[in-house]
Amino acid sequence: MNNKIVFFDIDGTLITSPEKIMPESTKKALNLLRKNGILVFIATGRAYWYANFMDDYFDFDGYLCCNGQYCVDKTQKVLFKNTISHKSVNDFISYAMQENELVEFVDDKNRYVLKDIKRRGWHPVIPISTSELQKKDILLINIFNDLNNDKNLKKRFSDCQIVRWIDGFADVYPIEGGKDIGIKHVLEIYGLDLENAVAIGDGGNDVSMLKYVPNSIAMGNAKEFVKESATYVTDDIEKDGVYNALKRLKLI
Repeated sequence: MNNKIVFFDIDGTLITSPEKIMPESTKKALNLLRKNGILVFIATGRAYWYANFMDDYFDFDGYLCCNGQYCVDKTQKVLFKNTISHKSVNDFISYAMQENELVEFVDDKNRYVLKDIKRRGWHPVIPISTSELQKKDILLINIFNDLNNDKNLKKRFSDCQIVRWIDGFADVYPIEGGKDIGIKHVLEIYGLDLENAVAIGDGGNDVSMLKYVPNSIAMGNAKEFVKESATYVTDDIEKDGVYNALKRLKLI
């Protein structure tokens, strides 16, 4: 029976960004975790359909997606789902229209952008009307703007969390959401104690889980405020950071 579990961020933790290269030492570490009977979960800001390419690297036991808003096991059975309120979605629709700001709305199948807002590249989205969007169960909102706007956004949308894991855009999800909440629900479902969980990450959206999980690891390539949120700091991703962290915790 599995009595331990490790939650991994993707970008900057398991794989390099933007190259998407997983270090050989990380692959070795994941296989050793499996050999030792430890559950291995992804915990990412990505939607499941945008994260499951990770199955090409390893057979993960499950995914916490959209910053913990949507959690599934390896069979894609939904373990937990927490959508953004329709009021908040409508507020962000109004914001996007008023400011002509690029805002993406993400559900469990696709990402959408309002037809009236000019698209500025990066990745494929589905143009959608306001009326169609209002019918969707939105898990995550992405705002593509400058870091300097965060203070005003947090004041305007006080019922949401606004966090960044890379420069250039912010993740938005309910104030009562976060990777920590997703982890809490997964632990309850699997009957695992918090003390037997480990979380490893490097981004701003990892802070909540790094603070929540007693055995938390920040990557050496993380920003300082992320490192301050973790119990331990390991080496950079390209310097065997994941392997060294798990070795230190005697999990491998």
